[in-house]
Amino acid sequence: MTNKPAPPPAQARHAKGPQLAYRAALSCYTPKERRPALTIEAHVQLDNTILQCAFSLRGAITELILPLPAEAAPQRLDGLWQATCLEVFLKDGQSPAYQEFNFSPAHGWNVYQFASYRYGMEPVKGLEPPKMLSTRHLDHYHLKAVFAPPPFRQHPAAVNLAAILLDRSGELHYYTIDTRHTPPDFHNPASFVSLSKGRGS
Repeated sequence: MTNKPAPPPAQARHAKGPQLAYRAALSCYTPKERRPALTIEAHVQLDNTILQCAFSLRGAITELILPLPAEAAPQRLDGLWQATCLEVFLKDGQSPAYQEFNFSPAHGWNVYQFASYRYGMEPVKGLEPPKMLSTRHLDHYHLKAVFAPPPFRQHPAAVNLAAILLDRSGELHYYTIDTRHTPPDFHNPASFVSLSKGRGS
């Protein structure tokens, strides 16, 4: 009779693992005289059990088109980047593969998988809608989206945070961590930064 090792205790099987986080103030590509007077801070935090994405906008909120959330549960939709869209990109270790997360003020959402830079785009299947919460005031808007469990098989190693804001004149404004890479391209591997244990938490 072969002795089989005892299964790990439940606590070990569901261990959270390392908590990774990143927080950044986003910069805009649009010249200052043409863009809304806003500051944007984005934050991502994750471990083996949860992925939290949050965006805070402060300033001239009334200059933006921010649809109210739908009364139904968050809806999975394509093309959210054609209007106001808050985005998170997570990259796997040394692999060129990465995921794109899209969130809209109306609580639309989507998650796409790429095999490499802008190649092999496919919606990540079998996901439950994230829990989404947003609040708005005359000078402040906040959106948070939470996936539990997170939609990735292994801890991402790098992140890019971005926002596309549609103003009332119909112009789109592009924000990201680093605007030195032109034209705006949130998928550019050079735009990703390393996730750190506990950074920004």
